Amino acid sequence: MRVTQSMMYSSFVSNMNENLSQLMELNIKSSSQKNINKPSDDPVGMARVLSHRSTLNELDRYQKNVDTATGWLSLADETLMQVSTIVTRARELAEQAASGTYTGTNREQISYEVRQLFDQLLGLANTTYEGKSIFAGHKVDQNAYAEGLTVSASDGTNLAPYVESLTGQSEKSVLVQLLGTGTAVVGQDNIDYRYSTDGGTTWSSTQTLAGAGAPPLPPNVTISCGGVDLKLKSGLSVDLTAADDTSLSQGTWLKIMPSAVYQGDEENNAAAEVTADPSGDVTVTASGGFERDVRIQVTGVGPGSRIDYDYTAGGQTFSLSSDGPVLNLPEGRIELKGTPQAGLDFTVRSGAVPVDQLGSTVNAYAQGTFNQNVVVRIDEDQTIGSGTAVKYAYSLDGGRSWKTGNEVPNPAGGSPRIILPGGSLTLTAKPGPNGTQLAAGDQFVVHPETANINIDISATENVRVNNIGKDIFGGYYTAGSAPVFEDDESQNLFLAMGRLVGALETNSQGGVQEALDDLKTSQSTVMNGAASIGGRENRLDIATSILSRLELDENDRLGQVEDVDITELMTKIAQHEIAYQAVLKSTSTIMNLSLMNYL
Repeated sequence: MRVTQSMMYSSFVSNMNENLSQLMELNIKSSSQKNINKPSDDPVGMARVLSHRSTLNELDRYQKNVDTATGWLSLADETLMQVSTIVTRARELAEQAASGTYTGTNREQISYEVRQLFDQLLGLANTTYEGKSIFAGHKVDQNAYAEGLTVSASDGTNLAPYVESLTGQSEKSVLVQLLGTGTAVVGQDNIDYRYSTDGGTTWSSTQTLAGAGAPPLPPNVTISCGGVDLKLKSGLSVDLTAADDTSLSQGTWLKIMPSAVYQGDEENNAAAEVTADPSGDVTVTASGGFERDVRIQVTGVGPGSRIDYDYTAGGQTFSLSSDGPVLNLPEGRIELKGTPQAGLDFTVRSGAVPVDQLGSTVNAYAQGTFNQNVVVRIDEDQTIGSGTAVKYAYSLDGGRSWKTGNEVPNPAGGSPRIILPGGSLTLTAKPGPNGTQLAAGDQFVVHPETANINIDISATENVRVNNIGKDIFGGYYTAGSAPVFEDDESQNLFLAMGRLVGALETNSQGGVQEALDDLKTSQSTVMNGAASIGGRENRLDIATSILSRLELDENDRLGQVEDVDITELMTKIAQHEIAYQAVLKSTSTIMNLSLMNYL
């Protein structure tokens, strides 16, 4: 083969470039300290590197979530410790005021500090973290509590069913004396009354609460106390006292005291089940606390929008009236849509989740702990209570995919209870056309209402960072006159503090003692809330430790794939440097050879 000068020069340049290129690659590795700098260096290795980096990004995100959750929970923990300190001080003052040696003047003096403690508790209940309310459930953009008023009767009369509204403001507790002799019925009889804002030392002029004389009674009447208006429903029976009888142990005295109204989210869902409806077009919507089942039976419909009804809860029944389609109950509000008529009968079930119906007119409500929307589809025509099983499918992704082949018993004369992930859907017959019919294709959508804000701290774990204030501090619901923990009011901190203020400002030694007993129980409720927060903080400590170990392990695996071996790299650099020098020298030697050197 003939070797030309051109071939020689091409070969020389190619060999030099190849060796120089290898040296440059080694130089890049020594600069970056990485064995893989581009996919072509090691395609399989690069895939592993990207996987490890993705995992590290996830761990970093989880660690940031843990930091956020730690901030929320640490502040909540500190806040509840301050609350406990304030309650301890309130108990000390209550113990002093409960002594028989203290006078009305002494109790009034103590009331000034207790008022300040109450305001301080209200401020702590509205604590925010980075502008977010930590005790308001999901409603983090507003205060958990607002200052409000409550009313009680000195003789223990249950006022809650008869309180339509209590509005206005007062710097002092208001004492209302109902004047006269014997017994009177609100809304029926004319009742004289007067009020005092200094514990009965001075009184307002006498006013009259007008009565209709005989049924039909007005839906409600209003007691005006300066800047406070107490609207009572007709039918409340009260015992009257003479003006010269100032003993709270005689007759029915009304005491208006400070309280706090919970404005945040709560988990006491409620759904209505209609069992009788003469008009066949009524729908019922419930909102508020509803810690117990409530039954409403409409007994009459008067002129305009008047509705007469029997309200049954806790084993007691009260006959009440409303001047509109909204019924204000102790547990919350009920709105009636359609044409309510006498004979309408429905039950508001506490702890039930309202259900959206698509194509069906039966009663439907869900119960359980749902953490996402669930869509239920009826797969075959059926009649409620027919004795033939109900076949259905459900979807957890909005109807994109379905879990089919499910069926539940449909007992004769009974109701089917559809089993779902997290709970159940109960279907019952509803009065009116097609109130028992289930058609193939009918759908029900369960929209769970949860007050929890959960943050992911790992691929399989999350932790709740917010708190539901009513479960810690109590108070009253926005809609409703019954307090939180109505079955055990002693757990309600704001109720106990309000009663203590009222007892001090009206010089009621017995009232102070009752409030003192309630403060002990409500403080325990607060500390239970603190214990729950502490448990979640401990979970975060463990999560932080686990995430740190996982990050170290992941960085070690990444380093094994990506990081360069310095000793090996330096050896390779030395070898390629020698090789490049050899190429340069051999090339120079060959290029210097010429025929002319031998002529």
